[in-house]
Order: sequence, then structure tokens, then C-alpha cells
Amino acid sequence: MEIRYSDGPTVEARILSIVRSETDVSSTSPIGIDHWNEWPVHYHLSPDRANLVRHLDWSGLDVLELGAGMGAVSRFLAEESGSLTVVEGTALRYSVLEQRLRGLSNWTGKVANIQSVEIEHRFDVVCVIGVLEYSEMYVTGADPFHAFLSKATSFLKPGGVLLVAIENKLGLKYWSGAAEDHSSAMFDGICGYPVREAPRTFSRGELLRLLGQVGLSQVDEHYPFPDYKLPASVLTRGLIDDCPQFAGDLAATRSYTNYALPRICFFPDVLAAQNVAQSGLLHEFSNSFLFLATESGHSAVRNKLLKRQLAGERAWHYGGGRHIPVRTVFFGDPLQARKTLPAGSTLALPLEWSDEGDTDVVQGENLRFRLFRLAYFGEWDRFRAEIRRFLTWSILEWDDGRGLMLVDQSVDAISSNTLCLPNGDYRSFDLEWTWKEGVPKSWFVFRNIYSLTREPALFTPSAPFSTFRALYEALCADVGVAPDLDRDVALEVRLQCAVHHHGDSQELRQVLTDLFQIPFRPGVLPRSPVDEYALRHEFLSLKEELTNCKIALDGSRGEVHRLHGEIGILRETLASSTHKLAGKLDRILERLPLLRRMMDGAYQWMKSINLLIQRDTRNALR
Repeated sequence: MEIRYSDGPTVEARILSIVRSETDVSSTSPIGIDHWNEWPVHYHLSPDRANLVRHLDWSGLDVLELGAGMGAVSRFLAEESGSLTVVEGTALRYSVLEQRLRGLSNWTGKVANIQSVEIEHRFDVVCVIGVLEYSEMYVTGADPFHAFLSKATSFLKPGGVLLVAIENKLGLKYWSGAAEDHSSAMFDGICGYPVREAPRTFSRGELLRLLGQVGLSQVDEHYPFPDYKLPASVLTRGLIDDCPQFAGDLAATRSYTNYALPRICFFPDVLAAQNVAQSGLLHEFSNSFLFLATESGHSAVRNKLLKRQLAGERAWHYGGGRHIPVRTVFFGDPLQARKTLPAGSTLALPLEWSDEGDTDVVQGENLRFRLFRLAYFGEWDRFRAEIRRFLTWSILEWDDGRGLMLVDQSVDAISSNTLCLPNGDYRSFDLEWTWKEGVPKSWFVFRNIYSLTREPALFTPSAPFSTFRALYEALCADVGVAPDLDRDVALEVRLQCAVHHHGDSQELRQVLTDLFQIPFRPGVLPRSPVDEYALRHEFLSLKEELTNCKIALDGSRGEVHRLHGEIGILRETLASSTHKLAGKLDRILERLPLLRRMMDGAYQWMKSINLLIQRDTRNALR
């Protein structure tokens, strides 16, 4: 039996059409990327969805996924596991799921309400990803959440693992101004939710208690950032406890957003995440949870799933939104990093990827975050001095001896990949890209400013420069470099299009040009280029929809005019008929007195006849 749940039949039908038309529906394919400006399409089709569970060992396991949706995670599970069974609540979504799993033979599924579904088989792992929060709407009983988890747990083999992914109602992004993901209202979860049947999420403690109530007392805690929907990083609890500053850095590598909605930002998430992490509270204020729950730590299935973690891996980071999604594993103690590219990856020259092998993770204050902090607190003199000192150091460090150029690898040696050392020096790290044409010094200045635009709320009219272009020109002057904004924008566009999925280089060029030239104004903060790019696509999409609506409206107006004409004719016909009927009625009324006199005469005549008959009858009897 189906449930009533949908992102809208039109958009879901469009997603079905997109998936049907794709030749590559694997878990790493950016399906329908030209439509990712529309949030439901992005959510259901992005390969980033599977980053949530890529670090787990699924080989040979029997897996059940409850509430599988349109298969973004299901495809990865089917590719990696021994077998997959899926349960989805709506027929339309299941149709997309079938298309997403085409070409694979190790899966089966059905459309059903999870509460009523019956499956005789028992599974090693049951996955509940973004589903538990809807229990109150689709599960009956005094405690729908307990009933749902009991049902899900009933499908496990002895020693099986229940995997739960869900938002944290106390997530940091909700404190900083993001709307609650389901109600789209600010502070709903933080304040405990309104009293009505609606999706609701839990704090860490509440979720652990719910799992304990159904007998799952062993819980391995993982934390996806920015959330479980589109994870860029997944952190183990051990990393969060042992390396808080580094955990805070990983937690802030991608911005916290409202999906499909604009968002208010009361404070910079990136600074708050670091402070919360260093205070030992990141696990409580993570935006989402990924919990693996079982009856005890002796479970063979648990140990298999966590094979990589038990071998020393502690966190995983994914280069999302890229043509080549570089994957980074952090492992060991002391912490090390290992980067890999998917097999068969190719890059367009002049961009090349640098394989550094296993490298030590040197922990310390990230320069970009230091600059963010100085900007947030309005310490502009120190901000300018710090970035000027870094640029001067970099030009000496990376100069190729030819005058205006820096060495190829400097393209990645920007503030976000730089640590501030205790002696006041700097250290570059994570230099995964090289630019084989050399790096003009003014472009290096541009790239460092561009990296700061990711947190635009920091730059307000209180800054001593009115635009990012003004800052760019001032810093070029500080380090003795001639500015060339047009060329630097063009180079940045080439780099971004080589690394990321940007469909229109001319549009991106205009976005970057505008970003550097729009003045900071009270109440009108510049957006990051990623947001700007998405908003432009959204605007064009809405413009197209409005055009279609106008066409439909024009057609409707024609139909209305036609109906008005028909109504006019009907009115005239009705008026004519009414007039005729009224005339006939008047004539009838005019004749009524005459008819009455005739009837009276007839009555008198019949009365006279009757008297004559009576007289003749009496005479005859005599």
C-alpha cells in the first residue's frame, strides 16, 4: 500500500525522465547535472549522496534499505553489497529507483508502507537514511518512533547492524539562522517542534536513547558535514575527540545552506564550528548524525562494516562537485592523509593532479580562518597586514625566477591550504593541483581574495575597502604587482571549469566579475560565487517557468474570451426565450376572463339541460 509523500508529481516525473535518458546511472555519475539548480533534482541524483556510506565495507552483505527514495544511495549499496532489498513508499519514486538500479541483478524491492511490509528474509544491515523523522506521519501507535525502530530492527539477523542517518535538531546551522529542513521555519527543532503530526528530528542524546530502547546499545557514531544529504566529510567520534581543531576545519570545508531556500546567517558557521569543536561539543552540534547500532560490539557484521575504521582510518573527505572527485582518507596516530583519484580519471591540460602519497597532517591554525576571524571582529588593519605578509612570503617562496610568474604548484598554495606556524612563518599543505602554464602573481592575489568570498557575510560597509576589486588592487600595490583583473578572472574561469562542473564559462566569468565589483552595502551582502552561480541558474529556470505560465495564461485568456462569447449567446437566447414565454403567458392571462365566461355559460347551459332532462323524465313516468 502506497503512502502519500512527494516532492511534487511534476518534478518527480521530470527526474524519472532524466534518469531514463542517461546512459551512465552508476553511483559516481553526475546524473542530470544541468538541472541541479533545482534542489529536488540535485538531492535525488547527486553522487555526493553516497559519500555518506562510501567509507564502510559492504562486500558480501545482505542489505535492506527502508524508504529508498529514488536510489541515490541504493545504487551504491547495490554496486558494493552482496544483495540489496529496497522498500519505497510511493510508486512514482519506485519507478525512478528501478531505472537507477537498471543493469544490476542483485536487488529486489517493493512499494509499501514500512509499517505494513512483511519480509521473511533477515538482513545483515538495515539502512534508514532520512526516514525515521517521518514516523509520526506514517506509523501508528502510542510512540510511532519506537514502533518504527522496532519494525526496522525486526528485519535484522542476530548481530545485524541498523544504520540510521538523520538531521540533528540542535545542529549548528539551525542556531546560525538556517531554517529547519522539513518545516522551513527557523528554530522549530531548537524550540522542541509544534504539537502536531509532522517530521521531527532528535538531539544526539535523544537518538541514542531511542536506539537503546529497541535493544541497540552499541552505537558507533559518525558525523557527516555539512550534513547527511550531501556530505563532503565524514568524521569518526574518535577524530572529533582527539583532533578537535582539525575536526573543526573539516566540518567547515563546505558552507551550511538552506536547501532550495535563501538563508539568514547570524554568524559565520566556519568560525562557530571551530570554536564548538575546540570546546569538545562538535558531536552535540553536528548538523546530522550517521549512527551504526547493534546489540553488542562483538558483532561480526559491525566489525566488517567498520573494517577500514578498525584498521586506523579516522575521517574521509570528498571533492564534491568536481569532474575528478579526489578522495582523501585521514588515518593513524599521528594523523596522516592519503589522496586518491578514481580509476580512469583524466584532466584537461594545463591542469594536472599531484600525487603526494601519504603525508603527515600538521595541525594548527588555518590562515583563511584567521583572516575570517580578523574580518568578523573588524580588525581590518591586522587583516590587511596578515594577508600582505602572506602574499609577500608566497611570492618569495614560489617565485620561478622569471619575473611575473610563480611556479606551477603555487596555484593551490592559497590561504585555505596554509597553516600559521608558532614562529610566525607559514606552511603550505594539500597542494593537489598544478597549473602547467605558470601562475601570474596578480592571479595568485586574485585567488586568495576569491577564497575569502566563500564567507561573504564577513565583508560589510565597515570594511575599509568598498569592493573585493578594491581589496585586490590594494594588495597588488602592497606587493608590487600590476593588477590585471580581466586576465585573472579569465584564468580563474579556466581553472574552475577544469576542476568543477560549471556548464557555462561565459556565465561564470560574468559572475566573478560582478562579485568583485558590487559594492558592500548595509543589508545587501555579496553572495559567494557558488551561490551566485546557482541563483542565476534558478533565475533563468524561473524565468522560463514564468514564460511558460504567460503562454498558458494567454491561452487561458483566449479560452475565457471564447467562454464569454458563448455566455453572451446563451444570455441572448435565454432572454429571447424568456421574452417569448412571457408573451405567451400574457396572452394566456388575457384569455382567462373570456375562458371563465365561456365556462360559466357552458355550466349554465349544462344546468338547463339537466333541468329539462329531469322534467321530461317526470312526465314520462306519469
